[in-house]
Amino acid sequence: MPPRKRNGSAKKRTSKKAKQQQQQQQHQQREDDSNNSSNVTAVTTKEQPSDAATAEQATVTTTVDDTSKEQQQQQQQQQTQQQQKKKKKKQKLNKKQKKKLQQEQQEQERDREALKQAANAQIDCTVYLLRHAERAENMEEHETWLKSGRVYDPPITERGRQQALTASAHLQQRHAEQPFACIYSSPLMRCMQTAVIVADHLGIPIRIVQGLAACTRALRNKDITTVPVASMDELRETCGAMLAAIKSDSNNNNNTSGSEAAALPAMERVEDSDATTAFEAVLDCITMSMGKDVLFCGHREVVRELLEDEDAPVPKASRKQIAFASVAAFAFSEDTCTFDFAGIDNTYVSDETKEEKRRKRREKKRKSRKKKQDKKKARAAKRAAKLAAKQQAKAAQGGDADGGAGDDEAKEDVVQEDGEANPAKKAKKTTAANGDGDDDGADDDDDGDTKEKGGQEAREGDDDEEEEEEEEQGDEEDEEGMDDDEEDDEEGMDDEEDDEFDDDPDNWSELDESELTALQNGGDGE
Repeated sequence: MPPRKRNGSAKKRTSKKAKQQQQQQQHQQREDDSNNSSNVTAVTTKEQPSDAATAEQATVTTTVDDTSKEQQQQQQQQQTQQQQKKKKKKQKLNKKQKKKLQQEQQEQERDREALKQAANAQIDCTVYLLRHAERAENMEEHETWLKSGRVYDPPITERGRQQALTASAHLQQRHAEQPFACIYSSPLMRCMQTAVIVADHLGIPIRIVQGLAACTRALRNKDITTVPVASMDELRETCGAMLAAIKSDSNNNNNTSGSEAAALPAMERVEDSDATTAFEAVLDCITMSMGKDVLFCGHREVVRELLEDEDAPVPKASRKQIAFASVAAFAFSEDTCTFDFAGIDNTYVSDETKEEKRRKRREKKRKSRKKKQDKKKARAAKRAAKLAAKQQAKAAQGGDADGGAGDDEAKEDVVQEDGEANPAKKAKKTTAANGDGDDDGADDDDDGDTKEKGGQEAREGDDDEEEEEEEEQGDEEDEEGMDDDEEDDEEGMDDEEDDEFDDDPDNWSELDESELTALQNGGDGE
């Protein structure tokens, strides 16, 4: 056999391997293509659903779209409503703000006008009203004043002199740079004595103005031109004696000789003023002062008249601070003719005076409570006397009719308890008790008598009940008044705390003409 050729066999082997590789590659390509086609079909099937599914999805999407649209519409409506509400609120706020702004602008304009008026209106002077010092309250010690026909015109006390001295020292210290030209005084004795002490201390004259006394309660309802006041000679005599006593006391305290006589300040009556009220008198004195500060010595009612001016209102609490020898200040403007309240100066009033006021107020309250208790006791005694008289009358009626005593007492008790009795029933009871049923005329007479007795007893019962109710009401009023007095004592809110003469009818400010004549003749005036 011929030998095989190695080269040819090798070539065949390589070609077979190459064919196998090609076949494998083709097979893989076919498999890959088949896989790719299956994937594509699956994807297409997934991407292309069936008609039923698409219809369901379409219905779902439409319902979802409808609900979402409704929600959106509702939200939009809510938003629009909220926006409208906000707009309305803004409009309301704007209206309120506009009103506030308008009010503020109006107030600012008023303030500007007031400032302009205040700038244009110059304060011409300052008015100082000094209330008189403490007056005499024990009328028995001043019988000369009772007999003089001027019960309403008492002098001041020893404590009042000290009050006037302290007030004059205070005024001298406060007004050393701008002293007063004079002091205008009321013609009543308590004001004149206070003014003399102040004028002597300040070295100024006294001008007496009749109109300053018109506001007092004793002269308020009378013509001040006809009211008798002290003459100039009497004023000089009494005020000179008082001033001499004051200076002698001061000289004794200073260990100096008091042989020299006390020189009174110059006094004159103002005849130019025709004022019939204290307010007019103050205005006349201001015009006479020519723009300088004015000092008055008057009564508490003068201060009250200026305090109650509508153009210068002040709290009520300040009215209770007008103590004896206290000073009230007012700024007067001629353009507006108004008094602006500047305050009441009573810091220099001693604590002893304040304690004395409290003591007098408490004593006054005790007296009023005692009077009310006495009235209550008197009413109780009156009730007891009425009851005793009724019991005696019952006993007398029982002695006259022995047989029907028990029935009569029972009937009277019924009448007193019920207040009204039935005459017919009473008539039957009386006829049955007496046993007079044989004679018809007698029965009729008895019926009439019992009816009259029943009516009288019923009326008496009604009167007794009314009296008892009135007495009980009086007791309740007394108890309430006592409680009110105790509260006033605790709070110390008595508007007339130091003015016993104006409140107590036993004193001279409330006495009528008959009582005044009795006092002048030496009686007790009660």
